[in-house]
Amino acid sequence: MEEKEIREEAKKIRRRSSVFIGMTYIACMVFFAVSFIVYPAWKQDMAGKLIREGDYESAYTILCELSNTDAVFEMKLACINAMIVSEEYVKAFQCLEKLEEHTEVVIRKNHCINALVDAGRYDEADALCKQNRYKYNYAVRLLEVEEYEMAYPILMQTGNGDMVNKNVYERASLLLDSGDYEAAIEVLKYGYNPACEVLLDRCYCERMGEEMYAYFKDLSAGDIYTFGRYEQDGDPLNGEEDIEWIVLKKNGWSVDLVSRYVLDSRAYDRLEEWLNDMFYQQAFTEEEKNLILDFQKGSDDKIGLLSREDLRQYGDEEEEYICAMTEYALKQGSYTVGSRFATIGDDKVPMVCWWLCDGTVAGADGEECDAMYCLGVRPAIHVDLSLYERGK
Repeated sequence: MEEKEIREEAKKIRRRSSVFIGMTYIACMVFFAVSFIVYPAWKQDMAGKLIREGDYESAYTILCELSNTDAVFEMKLACINAMIVSEEYVKAFQCLEKLEEHTEVVIRKNHCINALVDAGRYDEADALCKQNRYKYNYAVRLLEVEEYEMAYPILMQTGNGDMVNKNVYERASLLLDSGDYEAAIEVLKYGYNPACEVLLDRCYCERMGEEMYAYFKDLSAGDIYTFGRYEQDGDPLNGEEDIEWIVLKKNGWSVDLVSRYVLDSRAYDRLEEWLNDMFYQQAFTEEEKNLILDFQKGSDDKIGLLSREDLRQYGDEEEEYICAMTEYALKQGSYTVGSRFATIGDDKVPMVCWWLCDGTVAGADGEECDAMYCLGVRPAIHVDLSLYERGK
């Protein structure tokens, strides 16, 4: 009896286990169906409804919670397309960033950037272009809408300097052929290859005229350059004379100049003010003033004085401080040094001490002079020869 009861009990246990396993299996199947079929389908239907209602952003958020099936991917693209149509390019681009790189994704990203450029929303387009692929597309679009100055730096960042040079050369060539060499020169500032440099020289030649271009091109340190006019022979009735300048240094088209002779006699007090006011206005025409650069960075002064360091850098080893004075400067009371003389034209004129920028003075014998007596003024300027225009 006991054995029979044991067998019956075992059968009951097996039946209960079978029922439990069956119910567990059914529960798992139901859970699977709900989680991976019913719930996603419901979410997908909800997203579809939001798309039809025009709430694309909310629809896209829901779709991002679902597995990225082909159907979901197409619905995401539908949301993004709607944002693009609504001109919400930044939102569309940000949604595209969440998708894997795909041909359709890249096409739409580029479209968003191009649309922002076309709308003039450059700051927004620039903020989206983190990768070189999109920076390049952005820059190309900027070229197409003739925003060259914005495009060139971006192309340089992406390693497309050759494209910059090619575009610069082609634009400048067209401008030069049309006779607008001024605009061509501005464009060529962005070019960095030999072809652009050759074309830039052609522009300068057009601006200056062949004769002056050749003259400026050959000008070098130690040469004499005539620029401006100032009274020098002491006879105001015959007008002012051309000022001769010594070229101290040439860097490209920029030259550093100091007057060949002491031109005037002044006390050091307020000397810089006099140089940049009365002398500047008297010695140069408006066209000549346009060629004169600021004497020092951060200053509006156009005329200055040499420093002792300049003398060491540019001076002759044996006659470092030797300088003659004009007849006019002598009549103004400049203090002369010993019996040293130089010839200017047909006149023998004495050598003279002259002011340096720090308030000390340089003398003809290489010694410093007493600042109370040395009153010679020898102006120095920086000139950009590339700004010269023929006929002016």
